Amino acid sequence: MFKSFQTKLALFFTALFLLLQGAAFFSVREAIVQNIFDQSRDQLVAANRIFAERIQTRVAALSEGAQILASDFGFRTAVATNDKPTVLSALNNLGARISANRVMLINLDYEVVADTGNPDAQPTEFPFFDLVDRAETEDRAEAFTNLDGLIYEMVVVPVLAPVPIAYIAIGIQIDTAFAEDLRAQSTLPLDVTFVTGDSGGAWTPTVSTLAADAQADLPVVLSEQNDLGDEETPVTLALAGSDYVTLVQPLQTPEQGDGINVILQYSLDLAPIPYQPLFVVLGALAAIALAVSLLGSIGIARSVSKPIRTLDAAARRIQAGACDEKVSVSQGDEIGRLGETFNQMMDGIAEREARIEHQSLHDAATGLPNRVYFERQLNECVAKAGQDAVTVLLVEIGRVSEINYTLGHETGEDLIRIIGDRLQAMVKKSDTVARHSSTMFSILMPGASAIDVRPIVDRILESFEDAVPVAGIQLDVTAAIGEACYPDHGEDARTLLQRADTAIYEAKASSRLFATYDPEADPHKPERLTMMGELRKGLDNGEFKFFYQPKVDIAAEKITHVEALVRWIHPERGFMPPDDFIPLAEQTGNVQKLTQWALDTAIAQARAWQDSGIDIMIAVNLSARDLTNRKLPDQIAVLLEKYGVSASRIVLEITESAIMDDRDNAMAVLTTLNKMGHTLSIDDYGTGYSSMAYLKALPVQEIKIDKSFVLKLATNAEDEILVRSTIDLGHNLGLKVVAEGVEDEESLQILKKYGCETGQGYFISKPVPPEDIETFYRESRWSPLSAQPNGDGTDAETT
Repeated sequence: MFKSFQTKLALFFTALFLLLQGAAFFSVREAIVQNIFDQSRDQLVAANRIFAERIQTRVAALSEGAQILASDFGFRTAVATNDKPTVLSALNNLGARISANRVMLINLDYEVVADTGNPDAQPTEFPFFDLVDRAETEDRAEAFTNLDGLIYEMVVVPVLAPVPIAYIAIGIQIDTAFAEDLRAQSTLPLDVTFVTGDSGGAWTPTVSTLAADAQADLPVVLSEQNDLGDEETPVTLALAGSDYVTLVQPLQTPEQGDGINVILQYSLDLAPIPYQPLFVVLGALAAIALAVSLLGSIGIARSVSKPIRTLDAAARRIQAGACDEKVSVSQGDEIGRLGETFNQMMDGIAEREARIEHQSLHDAATGLPNRVYFERQLNECVAKAGQDAVTVLLVEIGRVSEINYTLGHETGEDLIRIIGDRLQAMVKKSDTVARHSSTMFSILMPGASAIDVRPIVDRILESFEDAVPVAGIQLDVTAAIGEACYPDHGEDARTLLQRADTAIYEAKASSRLFATYDPEADPHKPERLTMMGELRKGLDNGEFKFFYQPKVDIAAEKITHVEALVRWIHPERGFMPPDDFIPLAEQTGNVQKLTQWALDTAIAQARAWQDSGIDIMIAVNLSARDLTNRKLPDQIAVLLEKYGVSASRIVLEITESAIMDDRDNAMAVLTTLNKMGHTLSIDDYGTGYSSMAYLKALPVQEIKIDKSFVLKLATNAEDEILVRSTIDLGHNLGLKVVAEGVEDEESLQILKKYGCETGQGYFISKPVPPEDIETFYRESRWSPLSAQPNGDGTDAETT
């Protein structure tokens, strides 16, 4: 029976009486502390009453002394005759007699005409008008004042002859000595603090017996305290790590002065000192009871603690993953049986962890190592390589998704398993083949240079030239291989794998089956990522500018439009053309912010040119993402209204590919813009997806022939046929035609012969800053202000 853990536990609970002893000790101590606190509060209230009585006694003494002086005939005569030396002498004598720090004479205009604290000063205004007024009606007025940064207990009495001819103000400074004196008169070691408070609730101690650290905490604690009690109800405040029973007593102050409070405080750290002997006795009794309980429990602890420590050590080993050392507990009770269970559990955990580790590092379908295992092996290989080469291949299998959809995922997994076996057979045993993703394998070749790897790459690609037999079906699959080498292309696993992946992307983009990583062709270089962050910052900093390229009416040879072309003037990279950052803006989502800037800038410029008498329209380019923004028409409408510009003055150019990205959204946005009155133009026509039926369905008014067909129009007969056909097609569909890329007079005349309405190109003008457009509009050959040309190019006015 006594070997049972339950019996031992029951015996141990006999020591509960110790808990009762402890509870009794702490209950007594808590009662004593509470009693101390209650007594402290009562004595603090009594000390406050004593303080109030002393204040009244001092006020009476000050008032009596002031009234004696005010009734003195000689003094009244000196006041009446403005005998300042006699007045100052009398005031100084009064101050010395009643121990006042400052005595002032105030005339009927509230001016201090004599001041013992500043005898040479010119008359100044007495700041506390209400004290003077009360002294006149009540024969005496007293208050605590904050004067020149010092607190005074001040009494004001009138000088009567028999009506008031002046007033005497007597002040005794409230200083540290006064606070110490109050403390000495109390039965408790109180701390006394006088504080001033402004209308914003800030508290400023001016005189205090508190220690410096507690005094520094006091203003903060007071400002955070919602309830400061009253003269009969102290509160407890924590200052500098100690609790103080605190009574805050507002003092009477003038209406024009700051609020002044006296704060009486008693540190609860001092309160328990008289009770220390009692606490020592209680502590000694508790210690004796503890010793007895310890002696009674030692025997049980000895028989229980050793196996418990053994089991604890075993649990810690299991937590650390070490399950090979068994628990040696030979007891026949519950603890012994628990030790046997621990041993069985460790065997099960070791087996399960081995299985889990293998599963976490291998692909279930192929049995090959997975990406985690491969990266670990690659990092270890790189760490040991030194200057030796290490090559990584990524093999991406094509048409796997199609096979999964058509024949099922089981067939797809069988295919991947067969390809994995083939790849393992083609490399050395020291190489590692892993399943990198669902359609990709990775191959690690330690010590292999690019020259060593190329024959293996060729064998792998050749193996995909033949169909792969899976479940009686011959499946044709393709492969693309990307290569990255240590140390040329990276020095860690993640970098090498990322760059091998980039090499696959480059291979497929160039219709090849194999590529080695090329830093110059990497679309994910860090500089590109940096530029993504700089683009938004550049918009905010005004680094983007518009250059404007004129468009002319070919028949009239007059400027009618300009196209707004954005340029980025980068503070470090310099001038950047749109092709360097527009695709980047579309990838990051910043293109809509760029479009908002472009529309705002172009519409504001249209307003400025309109006010200057320049009658031209501005074409602004929209991106594919802009056409998916259903809010775009509303945003444009707001800008048009803001600047007072008609929608007809803003032409919106859209590429064919942008419309094809999301036809439904694009059609809805274009229809709304068309109804608003904008001219819509298909940019770069001939390079995308346009067809006659497609153009007919779009709400557009013009097409722009891509410059690639116009640049050599005068010398290339095939281009001339294409341009003529496009112009005819546009006219047959009721559309106007714009030709961009006009580089010479001959091309312009050919376009004119075929009826093309508008021309744009370097022959007319390169893109120029907005300030140059006005000069172009007024002075160039294409100015609408010049004489109209005849068909032969001569001016009508001269023929």
